[in-house]
Amino acid sequence: RLLGDLEVQECAAWALGEVGDPRAASPLLHVAETAIRVGTRSQAVDSAGRLGLAATVAGLLGIAERDSSPFVRRRAVLSLLCCRPLPSAEALLRLLMKENDVTVQGTLVRALARTGGKRALRTVRDVMTSGEHWYVRKSAVDALAELPGEEAALRLAFRDAHPAVRAAAEQVLGEEIRRDTGGLAH
Repeated sequence: RLLGDLEVQECAAWALGEVGDPRAASPLLHVAETAIRVGTRSQAVDSAGRLGLAATVAGLLGIAERDSSPFVRRRAVLSLLCCRPLPSAEALLRLLMKENDVTVQGTLVRALARTGGKRALRTVRDVMTSGEHWYVRKSAVDALAELPGEEAALRLAFRDAHPAVRAAAEQVLGEEIRRDTGGLAH
């Protein structure tokens, strides 16, 4: 069996994603949940997400919650963004409240912003101003920067204690100010 060989499993997961056959969803999720190697689990998660199926959302959410590797959990969140419909904001909020890795938290914050719900956006704004780790606050700035009408919220990041968060807000708002003034901003 091809998906049982450790040396070939990761390549097989990639190939199944490339083929794009919806029948691959279940085997890919199984490999993502059971493979020994992080790279294999990550590739299976990525390939399952690229299928874009609503049927993969529950499996990917479970992996994002339970996998031992933050790398795989982060890839699962990114893969969820390929699915239609997107996962619910409530599901992503539950993951965010449980997650302890800042890179996964940052990815969840960006995913929440893409869901567009009022509660999700309120959470992203709150994380930007009061998140414990600068990386997560910067992720919130990056997420809000992609949305129209968030300039007032982004201005709050100018007061952040960490220079990377302030710089991200300055870059976003500086580009907007230059665009609005025809390039006259200093």
